[in-house]
Amino acid sequence: MPPDTRASWVGKARAFLPPFLKNHPHLAQVAGKSTVLFHGSTMRGVEDEGSDLDFWLLLNRDDLVRLESAAATRFFEIKIDKKDGHLYAVQADELAAQVDACDLPVIAELRTAEAVVDGLQRGAVLIGKAKVAMGAKARRAFFFHHY
Repeated sequence: MPPDTRASWVGKARAFLPPFLKNHPHLAQVAGKSTVLFHGSTMRGVEDEGSDLDFWLLLNRDDLVRLESAAATRFFEIKIDKKDGHLYAVQADELAAQVDACDLPVIAELRTAEAVVDGLQRGAVLIGKAKVAMGAKARRAFFFHHY
């Protein structure tokens, strides 16, 4: 996918999500105090009939508990410009702990992610940590573990 297409989806998400959150019956309570990270296949450049729009809604623990209690789910379907997607609520501290624990699938997702709403002001920090290169010792250990 050309870089301008990725930027176009980021722009569409930034325009769509704040009013969506503010007007949603369950998400309105966390609209101003959440971070939304756009990740997944579309952000990795996959633009086909199987790709969708993936978002993590990062919340502090108490807000996540209240949201899940009120909505009975952490998963919210969305559609932006006729493309299906979903918003999945996660605890911000747990996602950060996964990065700190070197959870490689999470780190890989974050390396191509972008914060499209950042009420918690945690998006740039998480993405930045995921983009830090492995040190020489970690690379060597990873190589021998997976070779």
